[in-house]
Amino acid sequence: RKSNNINKEAALAVLPQTVSSATAAAPDNAERLLQAMQRVHDAGSHWLFAVNDHTFVVPENLRCFLDSGGAGSNPDTEDVWLGHRLAEGPANTNNANNAKKKQQTLFVSGAAGYVLSRSLLGKLLAAVRSGACKGSKRERTQPGLLVAKCLRDVLGAQPTELDDRHPHSDKVLAAGNSSSSS
Repeated sequence: RKSNNINKEAALAVLPQTVSSATAAAPDNAERLLQAMQRVHDAGSHWLFAVNDHTFVVPENLRCFLDSGGAGSNPDTEDVWLGHRLAEGPANTNNANNAKKKQQTLFVSGAAGYVLSRSLLGKLLAAVRSGACKGSKRERTQPGLLVAKCLRDVLGAQPTELDDRHPHSDKVLAAGNSSSSS
């Protein structure tokens, strides 16, 4: 489905092909990701779509989804964190400690891609600048975990699952219902 109203937030779907020398020389994966996120925010984008470099994306579907209001109607004021939710930790949740740990480590997969609104991205970047989101050595090598921990634990954001139950998932998903896969 083609979108007739391709606006600024949907039109800037990727970073420029050139990467600044400062970003390329960043000391770790987290710093590179955060610098790229800062560039997107500084460009005035209303949405950030983060995805791994080996994931196939149809930009027109993402534009259509964002234009439809499926992620939120006002990215400048609404805190939106949307994607495929995963839980890090033990798969066995038979005891209360494992269940609690699994619940505490919910994050959105960069492999599947996730969307952040400008509002939430700005808050994330401010929390990083203030030192509230430093991250462990492990989190700095796996920046998706650092971003998730900061969004969840420092900013109180909760990721929203984008699956077949989402009213606009037909504009984004390429696979079937994620809840039926294991």
